[in-house]
Amino acid sequence: MKNKCEYLLLLFATVCISIKAESDAVLPHEKPVAVALSSDAPTAVQSAAKDLVAALNKVFPDDDFVMKSGLDVKNARRIEIVVDGQGAFESFRIAKNGQSLRISGADPLGAVYGIYALLEYYGCGFYLTYDTYPAPEKGLWWNIEQDFADEPLIRERYSFNWHNFLSGCSSWDLPQWRVWIDQCRKLRYNIIMVHAYANNPMFTFRFNGIEKPVGWLASTAQGRDWGTAHVNDVRRMFGGEYFDGPVYAAPPALLSGDRQTKAVQSMMKQVFAYAKAQGLKVAFQLDIDTDQSNPDEMLALLPENAKIKADSVFRPNPETPEGKAFYKAIFDNIMSLYPEINPLVICHRADPAQRTGNSWKPRIFDLETFPDGWQKEYNGIKNRQEWEDHNRLAGYVWTGKVMKTFQALAQESGRPDLVISQASWGLKHWIPYADACSPKDIAFIPLDANEAHSLPEIDAPEELRYWRSFADSGRRIIPIIWSHHDDMTYIGRTHTPFSNFATLLEQGGFDSYGIIHWLLRPHGLYFKSHSIQVWQSTKNQPLEETCRTMALHIFGKGNETAGGEYLFDWINNAPNFGRDTWQWMIDLPFKPEKCDSFRIGGERRKALLDKITISQNEPSAISHPAYWKGVEDFNIRFRTDETALQQSVAALKAGNITEAKAFIEKTDPVSTIKKYAAYTSTLGMTRGDLGILVLMNLKWYPSFIGQRQLLGYEDYRIDFAPTVHEPMAQAPGIRSFHIDRDDKLWLTQGEKEIGGKQWTSMKINAQGLSESEKEIVCNGLAWTEPVQLPILPAMLSHFAPKDMQSRMDGKCKLRLYVADPLVKKTGDAEFDVILYCGSSEKFVGTIVPKPNMAEIYEYDIPENYTQNIILGIQPKKGRASLCGIVAGK
Repeated sequence: MKNKCEYLLLLFATVCISIKAESDAVLPHEKPVAVALSSDAPTAVQSAAKDLVAALNKVFPDDDFVMKSGLDVKNARRIEIVVDGQGAFESFRIAKNGQSLRISGADPLGAVYGIYALLEYYGCGFYLTYDTYPAPEKGLWWNIEQDFADEPLIRERYSFNWHNFLSGCSSWDLPQWRVWIDQCRKLRYNIIMVHAYANNPMFTFRFNGIEKPVGWLASTAQGRDWGTAHVNDVRRMFGGEYFDGPVYAAPPALLSGDRQTKAVQSMMKQVFAYAKAQGLKVAFQLDIDTDQSNPDEMLALLPENAKIKADSVFRPNPETPEGKAFYKAIFDNIMSLYPEINPLVICHRADPAQRTGNSWKPRIFDLETFPDGWQKEYNGIKNRQEWEDHNRLAGYVWTGKVMKTFQALAQESGRPDLVISQASWGLKHWIPYADACSPKDIAFIPLDANEAHSLPEIDAPEELRYWRSFADSGRRIIPIIWSHHDDMTYIGRTHTPFSNFATLLEQGGFDSYGIIHWLLRPHGLYFKSHSIQVWQSTKNQPLEETCRTMALHIFGKGNETAGGEYLFDWINNAPNFGRDTWQWMIDLPFKPEKCDSFRIGGERRKALLDKITISQNEPSAISHPAYWKGVEDFNIRFRTDETALQQSVAALKAGNITEAKAFIEKTDPVSTIKKYAAYTSTLGMTRGDLGILVLMNLKWYPSFIGQRQLLGYEDYRIDFAPTVHEPMAQAPGIRSFHIDRDDKLWLTQGEKEIGGKQWTSMKINAQGLSESEKEIVCNGLAWTEPVQLPILPAMLSHFAPKDMQSRMDGKCKLRLYVADPLVKKTGDAEFDVILYCGSSEKFVGTIVPKPNMAEIYEYDIPENYTQNIILGIQPKKGRASLCGIVAGK
């Protein structure tokens, strides 16, 4: 009996040990693993927690992570997320507690940043346009090496997108805005800032019963801001298969008039509300000094004593009841429309009271219209020190009054929390004047528009001492650095990030900074480097280290060295070029001797990419090598094509036709554009990528067609059809194009370009014409008076001879497409066709349009008509109507 009992005890002990061992073996995979947060957690924390659950299930697929509401979960293994109010602003702590983790944030954003920091610890990466995940692991997710914590060294970190053109946020829909906000949050930027010029429909206001006029968002059919060109169907462009409709624009921009305004504002209300819900502040830059911000019809309602004269126009005097009412209308409207805004940033050009459009010359304030108190204040400031520009100083006296008024309006409206800031272009150009005239609690936000590379004026000891003096006097200055420049270094690589960025900001007395950008890709490294440098645990992280970490994220394990070396080489040495703010993409000369060096640099970097080995277990990394090889190939191709084009133009200008032809024959812009479309699509095209496709097709490729037309390789093609122009657009685009079904590019000319009356009819009989020609004859222009129509190329390079519009060699033909929907019977209309070249004139024929019939008339062009040929149209009966012109061999 005794032996039997001993046996049972031994058996029981063995079973218990076995059960415990089995329990220990299963315990690491206890399912589900709770990601627990309080039931009243802010939306921002909930959103980040959902990201945490999704990412952990990718990285640790053997476990089952689920989000739980409430912190009283019983799971032995869990991740708790709490906001405990402990620690510095936006700080976080991650602590191991047995086989569980606890993420503690001092505030909601602190908890959010802690969540993404944990994911980065596990090997995830976060950039402007994508997230990356490491290969799935079988490791113990709770087994972090040690507790860790972090906090920001910089108070406010702005991500700043600027409404301008199709490759920037002007083409975004709500989903793209939300992605940008999400990625900015993951990159630890805590403020989004948006600027919209006064013609932008996202903001308008009423004053004394008058609605401030607005324009349109840029599009390939309506809006014209900053050189935007139009085309009949973007799907016919090279790379057009990546577009989902004939017009490229933000969806609200497809609407017209008041419907567009309401749709844009509805979208932006959702954008700002989403940003605030995700824990970010919303800053909005409001222009106050441009003519568009101060409509004449509104200011005409103000009494004379409520206006300050600036040249031939007026600006409101905010210290009069009527002038203050004008600004109150602005303030009430914008805060009612977008209550999330804080700070409200009052924006002006570096010289207040600017004009708009192509002229940014400042208006000069008339000191005689200054009230006595203003005169005394102005004289006191003027006599205090030497000033370079007294006119500018006078402008800032007015600006300072406006700033005080907005501060007062915030107080009076029950918004004492609303911060009023002041922004402008340049640094020393305006800040000393504004500092002398504005309240000391106004933060200044300078954007250095005059420099191609960020803000070099903060990167020198003497400059840092200069800026520190403002901080010591109580003035906050928040510098905005540029990831690229919209006028000269727009595509290609970004600018190189600052080294020792946190120390530079500290030495200059800057407690905040921002980054302005339009494109999103490939700007992830630039944003990442500056963000990571201003946190305690990664202060001043060297760019080489950031590149290695990014290489790990996008290329996978084992590729940190070669990939990091590639990224470091790219961001320091790769080319950046071009613009999206004018009629041409390229307006700076490409030096031929540099073409080889750029090619050699590109080949050197491609060799580094060839060293990268991709594992199929890391899906995030598979497409990135192809993307970056595409970057290098595109840069080489673009530089080669543009250099040859400029050489061809120079040779033609010098009269060397043979050399000009030899250079243009080396170019292949179509393949270059297709190369861009192909490589950008490997990571999924952003709206910016699509915008650059529009830019290259409509502001770059036509220059090659124009040069080929001058050299006899292409026919001149002009389509007479309605064109759309925007009266309020700034630096408006002037060109419209038609791409036919055979990929031929036509220059579209309408009433605005050459006069006449435009018509459209789908009832024209076009029997016998090709499908491409049928499209041409359904639109036209008609004239009742004689008109002279230049034979124009699609577009000439910015470097082309200014005295050459067209050029022809040898025997050439003129083909006229004729139709007129108003002709009811033969003889209703009749007109003569004449050709002019310099002082030469030749009658070539008379045209009698047939009723409801499209016809083609063909004439010989005299061989001595070689340059700047003009087509003369002289109505003899009724009107003369043309649909198109083709001239060439």
